[in-house]
Amino acid sequence: MPPAFAALLKACWSVQPSHRPSAQRMLQSLQDMQADVADHVYQEAVAAQDSVEQGTIQLASCPDLSLLLAI
Repeated sequence: MPPAFAALLKACWSVQPSHRPSAQRMLQSLQDMQADVADHVYQEAVAAQDSVEQGTIQLASCPDLSLLLAI
């Protein structure tokens, strides 16, 4: 469980109602977490694309490419 989500859940169950987040604060926290997840997924996708492109470049520069394709 993401730490930010765990912290929000813990705050929601505070014994003192005045320490619990408002609905607006919960919504804002969830939206922030969603944006963080979306950014993380985007960064992972870019890294994966870079990895594939690098592998393609390495494969294209292989002198024995015809041997690899014949397998």
